[in-house]
Amino acid sequence: MPDGPPNEMFRGLINSPHVECQLLDYLKTTNAEANCYIHAGEVSPIFRGRKAAIANIDATYSLWVDFDPLVGETPEACDVRVAGMRAGMDSAGLGPDIVVKSGNGVQWHWLTARMGFTGEPALPHETIGAYLKRVALALGGDPAVAHVAALLRLPGTMNLPNASKQAKGRTVCRASLMSTRPYDPTRRCLETLEELEAFVGQIEHWAAENLGLPAARSADNPMATGTGFDGEAWHVVLPEQMARWLLRGLKQAANRGLDRNRWVMLIRALRHACSALPDHEVRDAILDFDARWEDGPSNPVAVDAVLSEPGLPDKFGLPQLVRLLSERGWAENRGFLAKADFSAVPPANDNDMPGATGRAPKLPKVVPADMSENADALAAMNRRHAYAKVGNGGAVVVYGEAGTVPSLMQKHPFFDMMAPRKITGSDGRRVPIAPVWFGWSGRRTYLGGVKMLPQGIHGDGLSVPADTLNTWMGFVTVPAEADGSDWPTIREYLRDILCAGDRSLYAWLMNWLAHAVQFPHEKPGTALILKGPQGAGKTTLTDLLRAIFHSAHIVSADRPEALLGKFNAHLREALIVIADEAVFAGDPAANNRLKAFVTDSTITVEQKGLDSYAVPSFHRLIMTSNEEHVVRAETDARRWAVLDVSGKRVGDAAYFRELYGALKPNHPEMRAFLRDIAGIPVDRDAVRRAPTTAGLIGQIVQSQPAPQQWLYETLRDALPASRSVTPQSAADAVPFCAEFGGGDGEWPGYATREALTQSFERWAAGRRYLRGVSTNALGNLLKMFGPAVQVRGADSSRRRVVKLGTLTEARNAFATAYLRGVSDASVWGDSDVVAST
Repeated sequence: MPDGPPNEMFRGLINSPHVECQLLDYLKTTNAEANCYIHAGEVSPIFRGRKAAIANIDATYSLWVDFDPLVGETPEACDVRVAGMRAGMDSAGLGPDIVVKSGNGVQWHWLTARMGFTGEPALPHETIGAYLKRVALALGGDPAVAHVAALLRLPGTMNLPNASKQAKGRTVCRASLMSTRPYDPTRRCLETLEELEAFVGQIEHWAAENLGLPAARSADNPMATGTGFDGEAWHVVLPEQMARWLLRGLKQAANRGLDRNRWVMLIRALRHACSALPDHEVRDAILDFDARWEDGPSNPVAVDAVLSEPGLPDKFGLPQLVRLLSERGWAENRGFLAKADFSAVPPANDNDMPGATGRAPKLPKVVPADMSENADALAAMNRRHAYAKVGNGGAVVVYGEAGTVPSLMQKHPFFDMMAPRKITGSDGRRVPIAPVWFGWSGRRTYLGGVKMLPQGIHGDGLSVPADTLNTWMGFVTVPAEADGSDWPTIREYLRDILCAGDRSLYAWLMNWLAHAVQFPHEKPGTALILKGPQGAGKTTLTDLLRAIFHSAHIVSADRPEALLGKFNAHLREALIVIADEAVFAGDPAANNRLKAFVTDSTITVEQKGLDSYAVPSFHRLIMTSNEEHVVRAETDARRWAVLDVSGKRVGDAAYFRELYGALKPNHPEMRAFLRDIAGIPVDRDAVRRAPTTAGLIGQIVQSQPAPQQWLYETLRDALPASRSVTPQSAADAVPFCAEFGGGDGEWPGYATREALTQSFERWAAGRRYLRGVSTNALGNLLKMFGPAVQVRGADSSRRRVVKLGTLTEARNAFATAYLRGVSDASVWGDSDVVAST
């Protein structure tokens, strides 16, 4: 033990109230019997005799780096090399506060303010770990201990190397405290990510300017760059600027001393590291390198074959690639690895403490991909499965039969399902194939997630990223040639049944269907509502659409929860959504969600057991119903194309038998129909603007507040006046204008406010669902007729008289205010009194 009280000796390195007594008692029984380590931070609860997990580290007070001897370097030479590095950093104001000679290496500590992982504010463990790793990579330290739960050598204790380290020349020796500064949290206050980033950036900058490429390291270090290739292969996709820097190194390097196996590993590792660059740019650089191959001929075919192979080499990553090029003449390698981002790579377990597990992976050790007895099995797994990013997590993609959409499974249920399938492990025992495939570098992976990105009949659509699984299955009918074939059965159904013979509405419907076929990647923002009697053929439109699109893209929602409920994974691949017998008029909240479903560009998908995630929404909604009131439609409703389906074919079995026969994939009529709608010039503006139909006006009327409904029904049922009514006669009328309620049903030119209020109250009293309706809103409604005038009646009382005008004028006024100006027989239901619009 070095001289000095324990609290002075370890101040800043250990911040714990039981340092003096408990530490000394522990060392008396443990030192020289086993390696003694410490955690450089607050541990909760206190762990004695075993390593704490990362989750048990509450805070740390320092950044650190651990230096081991290089390959062929003695511990003494390592001390000299690190001391020289320290002198340079001290002159730059970046030197460490504590230096510990671990016996066979050196540890540095930079003291900071408390960096906590709990409480407020809290820094993630992974964030500090990433900065520790950056420091280690910049200075040539050991990334294996660059995490917050790392075990560090305790000064004053014996370093007892295990057998493998003794074989490398490590000897039993004592760890000692070489230098220390008193703990001063104000000296370097790194309390925010900005401050931490700035300080670590200064270290990286100094290292890049003064150290260049890290020298050869020991073989047990993941950054090994010695004479062999035995370090852990880390594969990182470089940013474009660094990828081109690496390609320049390939151009400067001489192609010599490579056997074919190492040449293949170089190409595959380089392809992955430069994934951010265009494929042709990487290929050209490799071909140039291949042309300078001193040990073999130039072979572009072989290069293309290697580039097309999936997977990554197990023992050849970016560190090995950089060293190989540097050894062969790369002159611009200075500081390259210090700038590479290895923050996503988990730290390895590299300590001698018995029972320590570090951050060992939870999955079984994977079988090497090049084991011949397992290659076919893993390739078969890859053909039927993949892994995709889902929300903040991921899921296993399970492919079914050809022509079906793949499904998503959680990882552990997938492992359970595949548990009976086994392959040979590295130790000769049989192990489950699923965890092996899951950890295999050649596993098919979609980091862009799973999305349906539809393509139109002419190929129009959104581009599909290379890392995204597109579940679009396309069309099931091939358009007919321009051979003059026709589709009379389908035409009659669309025009005479769905559109009830309305030619303009038929033209709009054909435009809507043509848009779905030609531009399925554009959401129309309008929905079809097919309203009519049972057996009229409303749902037959579903059969027509299933004969055009793959069935995976046609989804039926038989209840509101299936359309607007929480678990909606069945909508992920849907292009056409059929809501059969749907009624949303009585639920304002559901009606609002329905409107968002029609127009929103994305939808949040929720599947049981998986994270929710957003995908593009290309849904086209079709609702069918026998009810009169299907949706709540405002006066300016723009989403709902309401079609009153004709009932003239109800019960006509022969007609529907012929129709269903034509609505089959690749039926001659179906092919001719698809050909013609694929050639229709689509009016995109019309698609997004629902037509004003009698059915829509009916939905608007039934969605109006009670006073508007009363006035509409009164106007609809009234007759033109056969006699003149003056303001005075209206004021004299007892009881308040007999024309309203119990009168002759004629529309008076004038009426008192009292008469109008009494008429509304009688109307509301007969509708129990309107109980409690106030008459306050009636006054606002009557403003459409102008201000009331005061007229003294026969009983000398003053009454407010409203000028209502003629029946035609009143209907026109109401239609202008509430019915989009539509005031014809379809609205008022008679042919004798039809107001001009």
